[in-house]
Amino acid sequence: MAVDTGPPGRVVGHPDEQKHLAPSTICSYQGTVRLFTDLLIDTRYGLGPVCEVAFGTFPVAICHEWNTLPHLQD
Repeated sequence: MAVDTGPPGRVVGHPDEQKHLAPSTICSYQGTVRLFTDLLIDTRYGLGPVCEVAFGTFPVAICHEWNTLPHLQD
């Protein structure tokens, strides 16, 4: 099984590709992915070695300020 560490747009969609999704929905999806990857890479839970055994690689953060939609204020 391959693990894709590409941009989060591939996971949750980008506004140009997913015009039917509101920006707030995409921000929410990206926040969920960010929280999940934070859980995976947090050493307190010990999931890094489990992922390395199961998938042949360790988890990395893929959602950063520079590749996610900014938080929008109404």
